[in-house]
Amino acid sequence: MRYNIFNPIHKALRAILYDNALQAQQTNFLDTEEVDAAVAKIEYTLSLFTLHAAHESEFIHPLISKFNPEVIHKFGKEHIECEFLAGKVKLAINAYDHSVIASDKIEKGKKIVSEFEQLTAFNLLLFIKEEEILNEILWDYYQDDEIMAIEQNIIATVPADILEFESRWMVKSLNNLEIGGWLGGVKQSGPDFIFQSLLALTEKELPAIRFEKLLTSLEPSDVRIS
Repeated sequence: MRYNIFNPIHKALRAILYDNALQAQQTNFLDTEEVDAAVAKIEYTLSLFTLHAAHESEFIHPLISKFNPEVIHKFGKEHIECEFLAGKVKLAINAYDHSVIASDKIEKGKKIVSEFEQLTAFNLLLFIKEEEILNEILWDYYQDDEIMAIEQNIIATVPADILEFESRWMVKSLNNLEIGGWLGGVKQSGPDFIFQSLLALTEKELPAIRFEKLLTSLEPSDVRIS
């Protein structure tokens, strides 16, 4: 099985989208506290997607463009479309902020939900296409250790707070086989302290029975849980 560089972050981002969408559709747009919480989460998520797209454009697309520039041109257009949809979410939030009448707030709130759901749907399809098309090209021209090294280069550029947030969602979103592969990739190509910190985070996030099963799949020498 080849290493899927997209899988951990895509699963995390999917789960974040689901979580955001659920909170947004449950929000009473006449309740300021609920609105502030939902909007803050959406705005943070939009910033995560901007960073994610930038990482793909900087670190992954050039690897593929050497061999298939036409494909990368198409995916570049997809990123532009994603930015456009994110902009529509921001415009909907701004329109809500300027609404005063209760009925208008409710309608503008529905617009926020609608625009965010369209952004969600677009990205879910985009993730599928990236994993089906871009992975195949990466696997044709690069070894797994090279792909894992690129992943570590990306991780090194992520601010610590965002890295922790995304890592928590990865653990929540991956199955045990995937977590083992993800940690194995970090162990193979990254510093040991990062591996150990992710292992400790995994212990906190997983139910005890799942974590115990995960430990049995790891090398004993890798495990140093306090």
